[in-house]
Amino acid sequence: MRVKECLSSFMEMKWKKASRYVVYKIDEKSREVMVDKVGRPGDGYEGLAASLPLND
Repeated sequence: MRVKECLSSFMEMKWKKASRYVVYKIDEKSREVMVDKVGRPGDGYEGLAASLPLND
């Protein structure tokens, strides 16, 4: 189940500081939210901006 993966990624970012950001996406076929990219602790705004899709 992808909800657990999303929640786990968020909680690790929030409490453990294991990542700098989490980018989520919605799968069109299954209509599920899933983790698309997890930023490393040293990543900055540029890494977040580069991971976002250009056409949204």
